[in-house]
Amino acid sequence: MVFDQFETDRKIRAIALELLPEFDASYWHSWPTEREVIVRGWLKLPNELSYGFYKFVINGDHGISYRGDLELNNDKRGKGYGKRLVEMREKISLELGAYLVVISHNDNPSFWKHLHYDPLPKTFEGFLTKNFRDVHCIRPAYKLLSEA
Repeated sequence: MVFDQFETDRKIRAIALELLPEFDASYWHSWPTEREVIVRGWLKLPNELSYGFYKFVINGDHGISYRGDLELNNDKRGKGYGKRLVEMREKISLELGAYLVVISHNDNPSFWKHLHYDPLPKTFEGFLTKNFRDVHCIRPAYKLLSEA
């Protein structure tokens, strides 16, 4: 699957505006490569510092969203921003052809369990580390997405 940057940015920003309307959607961008697209965005209000960011990779050929990096400022945690960012990732992933979200470095298992992510089977963990660049699994979790 080849991603068009203009179209991908348009889709990402529309989803950002829908799910995080209080933040500036222009801070969400994509960087397409040959088979993947890197998505990165910041929770940013006008004239304020960023509340945090989220970066992840979508491989449309395999239908997988992986290598996520979710960061929230300490004073913004516990206010639902993390959950909304994950919901946004899930919606963007579906929109761009990924039906599986993998959390390869799970340093907060209770957060992901609360969002209905399950431990990744060992056989699939081996497939990930062998076939996808820079994937190092630590307590990995996954969620199979549906369009419903």
